[in-house]
Amino acid sequence: MDFIYFLKRFSLFLLVSSCLVIAQEDEIQEEITVVGSQIKGASITGALPVTVYSIDDIEALGIDSGDELLENITEQGQNEFAESSETGGINSSRGDMGAYNLRNISAGNTLVLLNGRRLVTSPGFQTELIGGGFTPVSTVNSNLIPTSGLDRVEVLRDGASAIYGADAVAGVVNNVINRDFEGMVVKTRAKTFSEFNSHDRAVNLQFGTKFNNGDSHITLSYDFVRKGHAEANEHPVMSQGNLSVFLPGGVNSEYESFFDNTSSQAYLGQFDMRNASSRVDGDGARNYVDGSGEFQVLPIADPRCAASEGNITAIYDTGFGTCIVSDSGTNDLTRWNKNAYAWVRGKTDRHNLLINLTTDLDNGMTLYNEIAYYDSNYFSHRDLSTQYPRKLAISAASFYNPLRSGDCLPGEAIGGGCTDPLDLSNPFDPDAELMIDNFRFGDLPRTVDVEKETWRFLQGLNGTLGDWDFDGAIVWSKATSDDLGGNRIDFLLMQQALFDTTAAGYNFLCDWVNDDCSTNIEQTLVSVTKSQESELKMFDLKFSKDDLFETNAGSAGFLIGVEYREETYVDDRDPRLDGTINFHHLSQTTSTTSSCRLGDPVTGALPAGYDGSAASTGLAASCHPSNYTYPYIGAIMGGTATADSEGSRYTSSLFAELGVPLADTIDMQVAARYESTSDFGNEMVGKFAIGWQASDSVLLRASASTTFKAPNLVAMNQPFIVRFNSGQQDYAKAIIDTDDDYVNDWIYRRAEGNPNLKAETSDNFSIGAVFEPVSDLVITLDAFKIDKKDTVGVFGTSNETALDLLNRWNARTGAPDADAATAVARCLAQTGGSGYAPNYAFNSNVVRSTIDDDDYDDMDANAQALGLCPVGNHDYVLSNMENLADRTVEGFDIAVYYDWDTNYGSFALRYKGAFTTKLEQDAAAGSKAEALINAIEAGTLADAITQIGAAGTVGAVVAQGYGALEGTDSYFEDKHSARFSWRLNAWSASLTARRVGDYVQSAVVNNSGVPWTVDAMTTYNMSLAYRFDVDNTNMKITFGSNNLTNEDAPLAADTFGFDPDVHNGYGRTFYLDLRASF
Repeated sequence: MDFIYFLKRFSLFLLVSSCLVIAQEDEIQEEITVVGSQIKGASITGALPVTVYSIDDIEALGIDSGDELLENITEQGQNEFAESSETGGINSSRGDMGAYNLRNISAGNTLVLLNGRRLVTSPGFQTELIGGGFTPVSTVNSNLIPTSGLDRVEVLRDGASAIYGADAVAGVVNNVINRDFEGMVVKTRAKTFSEFNSHDRAVNLQFGTKFNNGDSHITLSYDFVRKGHAEANEHPVMSQGNLSVFLPGGVNSEYESFFDNTSSQAYLGQFDMRNASSRVDGDGARNYVDGSGEFQVLPIADPRCAASEGNITAIYDTGFGTCIVSDSGTNDLTRWNKNAYAWVRGKTDRHNLLINLTTDLDNGMTLYNEIAYYDSNYFSHRDLSTQYPRKLAISAASFYNPLRSGDCLPGEAIGGGCTDPLDLSNPFDPDAELMIDNFRFGDLPRTVDVEKETWRFLQGLNGTLGDWDFDGAIVWSKATSDDLGGNRIDFLLMQQALFDTTAAGYNFLCDWVNDDCSTNIEQTLVSVTKSQESELKMFDLKFSKDDLFETNAGSAGFLIGVEYREETYVDDRDPRLDGTINFHHLSQTTSTTSSCRLGDPVTGALPAGYDGSAASTGLAASCHPSNYTYPYIGAIMGGTATADSEGSRYTSSLFAELGVPLADTIDMQVAARYESTSDFGNEMVGKFAIGWQASDSVLLRASASTTFKAPNLVAMNQPFIVRFNSGQQDYAKAIIDTDDDYVNDWIYRRAEGNPNLKAETSDNFSIGAVFEPVSDLVITLDAFKIDKKDTVGVFGTSNETALDLLNRWNARTGAPDADAATAVARCLAQTGGSGYAPNYAFNSNVVRSTIDDDDYDDMDANAQALGLCPVGNHDYVLSNMENLADRTVEGFDIAVYYDWDTNYGSFALRYKGAFTTKLEQDAAAGSKAEALINAIEAGTLADAITQIGAAGTVGAVVAQGYGALEGTDSYFEDKHSARFSWRLNAWSASLTARRVGDYVQSAVVNNSGVPWTVDAMTTYNMSLAYRFDVDNTNMKITFGSNNLTNEDAPLAADTFGFDPDVHNGYGRTFYLDLRASF
């Protein structure tokens, strides 16, 4: 309590003193922030592995956003927060966003600073594949900083938790603002794209001046960026749903199935009769329904309209540009191109404002402030909604139900006893109630509208007390994100529209693509919201002395300090997502005696008082499976459930740093930090670094440190999220039943936060050298290793089902049961043994339906003979957040810097390369992942597959997310950047290049098991500038092109045909800058 009281009193003092502007005589001292040490002027900083991106580097890249800068940082890995990778709907972190991920070790392992102090975390989170499943990760938004106001970006390629605290595992990115800028600069930019009808605009303002008799200084940076949208249908590759046409070998390629992104859920659908045996009218519309009670809708011009079953050639013309035909193998729906209406890049307006104010006080102290504000609005289009993940019913009396009439044969002339089939005066058959099988609801794309806002206030004071320098500040920052998903279909509203017996109901027969008809979809549309916020309150106070004691080589510097942080987050979901508003789906079963009809048998109407709940239907409980409502499904189409959540953390730190010159040519750094948190415990970390100037041209350096990453607040506090994921393996069901329906299956996963998570701890090592063989040529080479323990992740859906199979295999009796009833009774009673849970679940995280005789009958005969237990259908798989794995990252960096002057101008060459030689994830000792991996390596599960005879169903069981990861799944092994620049008098030019190495997509394999290779990509940027004067104004005009050769992003099995986490797929751009300096 004493410490908190001190913080409050000191904060009040700083706030009051910030209002004082006292005349001074001394000049403002220049303050230089160098990442890696908090001791001002520490000599060790020259021996630390730091990459500096100067304002010249940034301008040569022709960029105006933080996310674009990230692409060009060689140490940066994949960016899973990239806009084009947003395919997870409202559950994704959408909008104007970019993520720091040094060393490709995962977002959140890079500490991001502004002028040496941490920034607030973005309120949204994304999921990364860590372990075998998707894990929420959070990061600072890279677009918070106005790039025009940057003086440089410092990237410390080394662990630094002992210096800066939690999360400085892979390194530190410090954004440094030019606080001493004098004058005013205005810059405008216009950018256009070769591949898209899109245009960007930007305006930058930078202003700085002294006032108060020179004792105060203010700098102001303001950026406005307007990014135009890009529609996928404008691009020759992104516009295609079936990308296999771009493969070597085209649609005949062995990789074809992985590149076909079209969907069977087409805009004209397939429908099933609830009572499959009904003949309805006997001779009329029934002839257009197959023996299972199924039919489909096709465009009226489709020749298959005259090819229904039973040699029926008369076309059933619905009158809305469509026909209906029986649903047979020859009448498959035309697959839907999901990119037809999607935007690959949204419209964005972004404002960045940063104000720095310093004032020298008459007591020798300096008061300094930072005020930062960021605001962005993002708007985009996504694909149409589907009935995913469950089906809705259609009234037998619906105006648009083609089976409702019983008095007309299709094609029969109206007259006599035949009236218009859609005339409401016609009778209807209760057996005509339908279930939607596959259907994509038109005709409006879903929209995304995201408003992000972040503000930051910093009040600091530095000066001297006796022989000690001090620096202290309070930081208060808050980030908010309001995500509005538009044109979302409400299940209840759509169900009501499908039971409307008037023409105002939903018209699922309308070919809105080719015909001038209306679906009446507007009545079913709602907007859903996701409001998130993240807040940081921080106080630090540091005392340093640059001559604590003397050595033979000079003075030793020392720093000691305290820091206190409060971090909070809030995730508030729409009532249709968080369970406040529910919808309970009916059983999907269509049978000869179905009793789960929703409509009244006399009127066809919905039950009185129907509100989407199970109770309001009046049907038996068996008609409402428990996993057909919240928390498995939200109340909108395509919306899975997520609980509201919030969390907070309080952290107190004590840290110290010592810089000692051991000899004239040797400098040493020793640092330690103790952090105590309110949720995951305490951590003590340290760092040792040394630099040796071995000769005038050779500097050797090395470091060893312990670092840690705090488990993010979402992973610790989120009650649950539920997702319905494709491409999952139910190994137990697939192998024991030898049923390939459970290979690449759709499975619900339920992820739950874990308040008992520990910090992720790491041992970091680096060794390197700096060579200067000739004047103005510098070459650096650094090797690094990060050993990370207790990585937070989830075991994963397919891994859980593999463990379920292993436990079942180990529990087999070796002899067949007498009959199904005996096997079921035995297995229901089996409760003992490792990995068993009461009742039927051999892995308690794989929740299945209760087994019965049918499940026994579904088993392979060999599995029955081996005494295995029957396997129920999966309801969901539970994935708890765990400290489940160890990660190791190794690699090296190379950099070359060369400057030379000639009669033809000044030249500069810069090259940076980052290489990953090892990125490996191993199971933590004693974990279930280790048990599964050991069984796989011992051949236990291969033996199970062989004895059951399931090799034709599942070739092998694999532990997903473990082993060597480098060179796979966006974990590229090398990245390079280079810049060649020239300046002569008023002219200057630059040529930059960037290359990202190739990697394979491990799940995209051909018949021989060879994964698809995503090729390396090299792009070139060029700019040419001319400087001139207009009166007293210095002008500069720059013309440039990024991706000068219009290089296509390499083909990948992804939504738009490229991997947006790694590559920029927008093609060539041209830009024109005009800059005026006053």
